[in-house]
Amino acid sequence: MTKRRPPTQERDGRHVLDLDRYLPYMLVSITNAISRGSSRVYLDRFGIGVVDWRVLASLSVYPNVSAKRVSELVMIDKGAVSRSLATLHRLGHITYEEDPSDPRRKSWRPTAKGDTLHDMILPIALDRENTLLRGIDEEDLEQLLSTMQRMMANLDRLSDMNG
Repeated sequence: MTKRRPPTQERDGRHVLDLDRYLPYMLVSITNAISRGSSRVYLDRFGIGVVDWRVLASLSVYPNVSAKRVSELVMIDKGAVSRSLATLHRLGHITYEEDPSDPRRKSWRPTAKGDTLHDMILPIALDRENTLLRGIDEEDLEQLLSTMQRMMANLDRLSDMNG
């Protein structure tokens, strides 16, 4: 394995980030741009934002889960997930069952209306992904996905560094 060139550059006798090589900056820039564009499309066409879409999509894959689990799945703080759950519930896209032993604990799942909304947004989300990946061959994409999965597995190490 070759050693990675540091993601820094010299500027006025100091080391500063090279934003074209600093991965966290690149990832955040890409995801922010994707989220902004997706939110505009989903709000204009369907009346929900990108967080709502992520919550609905996760509930479509993993129905009957708690708000805490949804937060873990979409990697968004519980406050934003709770607001999204409330919005999607108010719009009739999701429903819940209360835990008999703790009425505050709910298991969320899509309704038929939510399934329909999911099925309308999914092709748009996939088309946006295809546009983003244009010009990237299958082998490079598989390598990128593998690398990103390893980075996701390393996220716990980052949170361990916060202490």
